[in-house]
Amino acid sequence: MPAEARPRHDAPVMNLSDLVVRHGYWIVAAAIGIESMGIPVPGETMLVAAAIYAGATHKLDIGMVIAAAVAGAIIGDGLGFLIGRRFGHRLLLRYGSRIGRRGNRFERCTAPVPQVQADCAGLQNRRQRLR
Repeated sequence: MPAEARPRHDAPVMNLSDLVVRHGYWIVAAAIGIESMGIPVPGETMLVAAAIYAGATHKLDIGMVIAAAVAGAIIGDGLGFLIGRRFGHRLLLRYGSRIGRRGNRFERCTAPVPQVQADCAGLQNRRQRLR
């Protein structure tokens, strides 16, 4: 591969497509995993960018892109549950008044967005329900 065609690793990243080109499957898994933990990251947009790149250039295998997204989602969801179970009570006591905590306990933990449902389940020490 000529030097001009190789991506420069010292150049700043300009957009999500650059991340996909530089890091491939790992960035898809990481973005989807972080998003599944409840942190607002453009994971789905990263997945779409990777799928388009895979279809247009054939430099990524679409099956591996899907597998990376699935693995990231499963791992991120599990980590979100564990974080809620381990640190949720302390965070609830500290910041609970901002999200509707009453007294010494949390009356109801229902997540308005699916990204934090695992955290709520872990917080209440209950099993996570699959839809």
